[in-house]
Amino acid sequence: MSAICIQIALDNVSCAHYALRIVSRMIDSLKDMKEKQSIIDLVYNKLCNQPNSDYNQLWLQNMTYTQDKKNGTSPYSLRLCKLVMGNLDEPLWNNEWIKAEFIQNMPIASIVDKETLKKVTPVITFRETRAYNEQSISIIDY
Repeated sequence: MSAICIQIALDNVSCAHYALRIVSRMIDSLKDMKEKQSIIDLVYNKLCNQPNSDYNQLWLQNMTYTQDKKNGTSPYSLRLCKLVMGNLDEPLWNNEWIKAEFIQNMPIASIVDKETLKKVTPVITFRETRAYNEQSISIIDY
């Protein structure tokens, strides 16, 4: 199933996040951590070894952030992914044309919302789904 989802993600970038959402749910349902990691590695190798894999890296990091943070490693090369992991050494943008005094005060670290990162789970959810679930709960409570 995950191979089919990943092939769909490769063939149609505009629906890659939906395919990865399905994969994240399948992986989360597994009990064996080695099997989970094996599938994640296969997914990563298939999607991120393609040209222009930035979009896929963002969604994959959403799935693996908790484990990556615990292990202190991250396989992602995208600068934004590195910033999420706390690497402030590499600039997010080309700032060579900006005066040094402005670069020093640029709040790069505040781009990543640390409170949101604390709530990240390996299962990808979308705002629409969360809003629907929250509304359903409030209707049931009524």
